[in-house]
Amino acid sequence: MIDTAKNVEAKPGRPIAERRGDWFFVVAFGFFATTSVVTDAVNGLSGSLRSDSGYAIERWIYESYARLADPLLILNPPQVRVSAFISAFIWLPMYVLFVLAFLKGWNWVRPFGLVYGGALTHGMITYMSEGIFGEMARSGWATNSACVDCVEPNTLYYLAANSPYLLVPALMIVRMWKTYPFGRHDEPAVTIDLTHADPIVTIDGRPVTARFDPAIESVPPASRPG
Repeated sequence: MIDTAKNVEAKPGRPIAERRGDWFFVVAFGFFATTSVVTDAVNGLSGSLRSDSGYAIERWIYESYARLADPLLILNPPQVRVSAFISAFIWLPMYVLFVLAFLKGWNWVRPFGLVYGGALTHGMITYMSEGIFGEMARSGWATNSACVDCVEPNTLYYLAANSPYLLVPALMIVRMWKTYPFGRHDEPAVTIDLTHADPIVTIDGRPVTARFDPAIESVPPASRPG
């Protein structure tokens, strides 16, 4: 396959004014970056979530969310702690990168977007499975000494709080699926596939079949009209 749009990844895509739907990702990743610093760092660095913590954000998480819907967050076992640490200190720079990439139209961010989308989609499925069906969610909240203030977990509240971290990565995979997710600012991305009897021209991911006329192709270039 011959790619006539060489080095396209290094060139900016269309401006975000022409990609208004991408503002969704700018807002989502900006929000994720904020929560990574403000909330995920608490569980990533703490042994357990405490209602009497000196950190106001930790007390707020405990009272307004964890004891009502996510007792596993209070217990903070290694699975939760490691997931929170990754979110706070590994995904955080990725979120900043994605915000800039969507604003600037950086096509080269595509591999990072696909890796992030696949990794976090898988991670959130396993994490939420434990949070909804695990022992702490079913009955452990009532018997664990670390969760004396807990009530029966509100599953709808849990889903509302966690689903964005599953849906956005999945949507990121869809958004990054095309070779040049942000298109081209100056010209369309064109590829020519010469592996078929009739070469196939693709413009911005849309195939256009190009057929050559053998009668014309057999005429020497100097003899062709025009």
